[in-house]
Amino acid sequence: MMKTTFAALSFAALVLAATFVSAQQPMRTVHDAQDRLTFQIPANWALASRDRELSTFHQEARTAPKGARLRFVAAIPENPYPASTFSGAHFYISAVPVRGAAACAAQTAPLPTDPNERYAAEPLRKPDNDARVGDRPAHHGRDQHGQICTQFRDDVYTLRHDGTCLRFDLAMNNFCGGEVSGVKDMTKEEIFGIRQRLEAILKTVTFDR
Repeated sequence: MMKTTFAALSFAALVLAATFVSAQQPMRTVHDAQDRLTFQIPANWALASRDRELSTFHQEARTAPKGARLRFVAAIPENPYPASTFSGAHFYISAVPVRGAAACAAQTAPLPTDPNERYAAEPLRKPDNDARVGDRPAHHGRDQHGQICTQFRDDVYTLRHDGTCLRFDLAMNNFCGGEVSGVKDMTKEEIFGIRQRLEAILKTVTFDR
């Protein structure tokens, strides 16, 4: 009982600390004129509009169609958990022309399990139809994969907008074999902490009127 209570208190403290840091950080406003939307990222995060400049989009967003065009990617500048196997986090916005809502929603489904992949997608805690981006209803899915360990985690949000399917990927990754380099696997609390940082960016998205 005491262990459970301590774990709950530790988790709550982590959430409060992450919220406080997020609230104190100066923010940078980014306007996407092509898709007519605005979002904010922490001022110290790196920003790019070309693939492979900060990351490899389709490696992390593996459920994105080949025709998806990267609009922006923002990258966390530091490792907030240096004693863990965490290796990066990226917030992506991409777009692809689609003819119907079903094709847009289908992007949130995890890929079929690869026989070489030992780590299947983590189930969502809430139904997909509860998701929103800005003032728009959205579809929400989750994909994760890895062979030796879970190396990539991606929360995917999609919605129809002006004839295109807008896609928002909240991606994080880590390396395997932390015991060799003297660090530990990311804890559930640390994973939640990174997700919270990425979700804080998603919550700033607003669409032009």
